[in-house]
Amino acid sequence: MRTALITLGLLFAASGALPAQDTADPFDDAVQKAVTHGRYAVRRAAAGKLARAGDDAVPAMRRYVDAHGLDAIPLELVDALAQSDVRGPEIEALLTEWAGNRRFFWRSQALGGLARRGVEGARPMFEAAIGDPSHLFRIEGARGLLTVATDDEEATARVRARLGDDDPRVRLRVALLLLERGDGGGARQIGEAVFGAARTFLDDRWGAREATLAVRELQRIAGLDVAAILGDDLDAAAEARAVATAWVQGAAPDYEPPAAQQEEPPPLLGVEVRSCRNGDLFLSVFADGRVAAGLDPRVVVEVDDLSRLVPGDALDGVATHGAIICDFVRVYVSPTPGEPPRAHHKAAPGSVPGPVLEWLKMLAATLDETGIGEPLTVRLGQFATSDD
Repeated sequence: MRTALITLGLLFAASGALPAQDTADPFDDAVQKAVTHGRYAVRRAAAGKLARAGDDAVPAMRRYVDAHGLDAIPLELVDALAQSDVRGPEIEALLTEWAGNRRFFWRSQALGGLARRGVEGARPMFEAAIGDPSHLFRIEGARGLLTVATDDEEATARVRARLGDDDPRVRLRVALLLLERGDGGGARQIGEAVFGAARTFLDDRWGAREATLAVRELQRIAGLDVAAILGDDLDAAAEARAVATAWVQGAAPDYEPPAAQQEEPPPLLGVEVRSCRNGDLFLSVFADGRVAAGLDPRVVVEVDDLSRLVPGDALDGVATHGAIICDFVRVYVSPTPGEPPRAHHKAAPGSVPGPVLEWLKMLAATLDETGIGEPLTVRLGQFATSDD
């Protein structure tokens, strides 16, 4: 039998008819599953396989991007690559390209992958990222700079400066990055988050997410168990509050946690812009004529004629416009507290309805008179066309 098989093989070789070898890249299938599979668990598992493969999986990912475009790459895949500790020149080059592409939705996550790996060659990118319009990019720039410039006081000082960032999400994460390195200089900012769970923007309780993160990381990094602050047991919450206050005051003796305050009436209307390129924007307009800029507003101005800002009934209705992947603009009008909004629109770039876009332009022009309209004007350029 063995002789017959050998003879058959020789005949195939002589005739040039040897069976073809399967040269398909086994990672092509993993990329396909990571991007398109209908089940989240399968997508995550495939993304994990690619992340663990490192350099070996890069050609398959590049082929997919060449065929389908970079926008087809989902957050789950980029996040898996970023969280992996697998190093290699090809995977690091891929992450560098993605992080450097301002059009890519998940560029901040790609930069985070370079930061966690401590890629020395990415230091110029980390330094530039510290001042990027995107709050996520600033955070990852700080992470990367702290990782690759551990003994550079000037670089560390640039990171510490972000403790004064306008965005409270940046302030907290930079404080936690420093704390993990034994630097308690951001204790005040951590306290700001721990005691700020009640902060909201329109219908979003973003302060609760920040408080949960701060409490969890205090436990992990500093061994401080103050989770009861977020619970319903008032006595336990009071004890945890005292512990957290003492911890913050150990680094910032003049710190006092905010006293419980009555919630002010919700805004009459609000505008939210999320943009990986131009950064996020939050505007709240209150019935008394105040306009606040920011999640945790540091800039509040007043307008004389509030009626100019309130949209007419052409905006009434609730709808989502276009395919929202990451970036979007949202308009929320709720003249009666506690009642559903009379207008609530969320739109992808290039999909903003004409009446909504015209009203946003009018709002930006009106706010130009107060000095806070330009950031909205800048961001509207991204949403006026589908090319950006």
